[in-house]
Formats: sequence, C-alpha cells, structure tokens
Amino acid sequence: MSLLVLSGSVYADQVLDCQLLKLKAAVDRAKCVAKQKGEQVKGNPFDLLSCETQFDAAIAAAGNACRYIDNGDGTVNDLDTLLMWEKKETGTSSTFDTRRVGNCLHCVDDRYRWNTAMSEWLSTVNGRTNSNVGQTGFAGYEDWRIPNITELDTLFNIHPFPGPTSDLFGLGRYWTSSTAGFNPGGAWYDAVSTGGVGIASKDDPDILFAVRAVRGGR
Repeated sequence: MSLLVLSGSVYADQVLDCQLLKLKAAVDRAKCVAKQKGEQVKGNPFDLLSCETQFDAAIAAAGNACRYIDNGDGTVNDLDTLLMWEKKETGTSSTFDTRRVGNCLHCVDDRYRWNTAMSEWLSTVNGRTNSNVGQTGFAGYEDWRIPNITELDTLFNIHPFPGPTSDLFGLGRYWTSSTAGFNPGGAWYDAVSTGGVGIASKDDPDILFAVRAVRGGR
C-alpha cells in the first residue's frame, strides 16, 4: 500500500513540475513576442519565429507528463498549443429552440449542421442569444470559435482529452471551420474513432456532426 501511495505521489509531482515548466514557457513566449513586435513597430529587425522556436524547445524539454489543465469552469487549457477548449457535458439536449440550438448547449452528443454550428450555436456560446439582457459568453469569454482541421486533429488524434468525447454509433465526427478548397460548399470533419478526416456538405439537413468550441492559440 505504501508503495502505491508513494508512486502516486511521485507521479503527481512529475505532473506538477511539467505544468509549471510549460506555464513558464508560455509566459516567456509572450514576453518574447511582445519584445519582437516592439522592434517591428520601431522599424528595427525582428524575429517572431525565434519566439516560437524557443517555446517549442521548452515544451519538449518539459516532457510528456502533462498536457492539459482542467480549469474547473467547463474549459480546459492545452499547454502545448496555448488553446483553450470547451469541456463537454455528458448527454443530449431534450429540446431545440427556434434557432435550432439545443437547451443543453455543451452536451457532448448533440449534433448540428455545419452552418448552424458556425452561426447560431457558436453565437449562443459567445453569449449572443435572442435576449440582449445581461449576456456573457461561456466561461466569461466572447471569442469562441469552431477549430480548424489542424487544431482539432491535435486534440483528438494525438493526445487523449479530459472529459467526455462524442463517439455516437462509433462515428464520433466533429465539424471543423475549414472549408474544402476545391468545394466551397463542403467543410472538413474529423472522425474521433478512426482518426480519419473527410468532407461533408455544410447545410445538408441529413448531415449532423458534433461540435466543440475553442479560443486562443499561438
């Protein structure tokens, strides 16, 4: 029993150390970017790429003991990408309003058409609903968006994510904000269960996929 407790304690310490190193890397990156942008404004030589290179090296040095921090307010921070993600709730909405948005805004198994997700659903997440009284965005932010294909791929296909992830009927398809370059009427989606990607119509009433909001990033 003592050995198990000790092992758990050691692991917890490793996670905390990892988190502190990655948080420090984010602060250092912000300082570096601010300095380089200052040089840019002055008309002096600047190098924003060096900030990202230093950040990548610091993240790699911190190791793989940590990646996400659950903020306890329905959001999760990705320490490697500096993205903040919506954390889903288990279940599905019981009703949908006139804008086709479910009464359980963050339910993991709700499905939307792409156009609805990008407009009505996302607008509601950002606090812009039918009412204009006392509106605030989810977790206090009003710059939530649908992730692009690259961002969503890092979330599901590389590292397990905290909280429930939709895999309804073994499909688990999530919309991205990325439009197919050769087909403006189609958008890319990411399939959680297979790790594959595909393209589907943005407004076909029979094509309904899951959505997850994101904000921030590098």
